[in-house]
Amino acid sequence: MIKTIKNILWDKIITNGEMLDLGSGSGQDALIASEAGFKVTVVDKNPILDTPENVSINKVVSLIEDFDIEKDKYDFIYADNSLPFLKKTDVKKIIHDASSKLKKKGVLYFSLFGINDAWKENKDMNFWNRDEINDFVSTLGLALYKKVEEEGYAPKMNGEIKYWHIFRFTLKK
Repeated sequence: MIKTIKNILWDKIITNGEMLDLGSGSGQDALIASEAGFKVTVVDKNPILDTPENVSINKVVSLIEDFDIEKDKYDFIYADNSLPFLKKTDVKKIIHDASSKLKKKGVLYFSLFGINDAWKENKDMNFWNRDEINDFVSTLGLALYKKVEEEGYAPKMNGEIKYWHIFRFTLKK
């Protein structure tokens, strides 16, 4: 599976500014963005990010679905492998909110799990088929920069192998 934050920075679709990381988890992506020059805010119900002394990352303890995104503050809104763990209705609201509140020329990146993912029977998660996700993305009013669909075996964060089916979207305002 690709390392998304590094690919976005490598592509230079966005090179600096304010970044919002929704569901930061371990915070590794936020650290990479901060080291690349972004001013980063992470939102997570349990931010477990240990930041080096020379790195300043704003940590907000909140559920993603309860966080109010400030309009025109963020140049880059990023949600990698966090939205699939929410209700689909909340995901749609969060992505619509992010797309409408993103700064002009800003970038929105998010990933969602497809219907072939090994966790597809988990009723506490959401899964999308190709047509459904393409229809949804077409309602956002953003330009598609990159869409990737990945399927295959790869490790989870704990090192165990699972079958992934992931849609990754990078959109530009």
